[in-house]
Amino acid sequence: MEADHQYQRAGSGPEAAAGAEKSGAFGFTFHIDTSQIRRDSQGTVESEHDALRLKFAQMLAAEGGLTCSFNLTVSSATLDQVPGVVQWAQRHPTS
Repeated sequence: MEADHQYQRAGSGPEAAAGAEKSGAFGFTFHIDTSQIRRDSQGTVESEHDALRLKFAQMLAAEGGLTCSFNLTVSSATLDQVPGVVQWAQRHPTS
């Protein structure tokens, strides 16, 4: 299930993660990449999804006590973009 669907089903805004830790959640992994057709980010290269990744990371950071991770589909078309995604994650270790 794509992150935007999970987010929309849970609510729209920071309240989507409210109480997740108290309910037993450890954290969330979001799949955000150029292999998807998304309503919330129309990026054609991975770096164009950085703002959406940051939005989800900040939402969980504001809630506190939850881990946040991201995965992406790596293909021959995106392999050269992986270092940029890693660098983004290194710049936002606790967003």
